[in-house]
Amino acid sequence: MILFNNKRYKLVFYQNFRTKEKPVDNYLNRLGKKERAKIIKYLEFLISVDNSLTFHLVKHIRDKIWELRIDFSNKRFRLMYFILDKQIVILHIFLKKLPKLQILKYQ
Repeated sequence: MILFNNKRYKLVFYQNFRTKEKPVDNYLNRLGKKERAKIIKYLEFLISVDNSLTFHLVKHIRDKIWELRIDFSNKRFRLMYFILDKQIVILHIFLKKLPKLQILKYQ
């Protein structure tokens, strides 16, 4: 699914190819109208400025994985993404509840 498209980048949500499920899209659809609108506004901003957002909005996590930080009222949303071949791929979105992001190690 292509969410936004400009001359430099396309923004897409991760899709599980076996189940065809789009977890990020499903999560956004369960949010309230204002929360969803703010997240979409930040995604539009991300695609327009590439990865050069200020440090308080974007953080490098590991390898090619980045985190987009979105604060809404007393909620802190986090989006995990990477950039590949002119595409910004949104992998995961969650509501941050712990003080520091725990990086999982996969074997």
